[in-house]
Amino acid sequence: MKIEYPKTEAKSWFGGLFGKGVAQPGRSSGIARQKIESLSDAEKSELDDYYVRIRYNDRVMEIPGCKPAGKHLEGDTSFCTLVSVIKYF
Repeated sequence: MKIEYPKTEAKSWFGGLFGKGVAQPGRSSGIARQKIESLSDAEKSELDDYYVRIRYNDRVMEIPGCKPAGKHLEGDTSFCTLVSVIKYF
């Protein structure tokens, strides 16, 4: 008696995390790897409530563009909003 197993495609952890990097026909690639200017208002609103902290040589770096109110986590200027970091760099 021979047992047949379904064929599965081997995926690396990196490929599983970020996909294959090739857009498939009929599927939206989402907002990943797109310029922020090309995103709709609804897609930009999905980026709210995400924050970024940059560390270099185990030291927390503060980005000058994140100092104004609304561009960082309340109470901690080292946590920039994701949109602020994208626009700054």
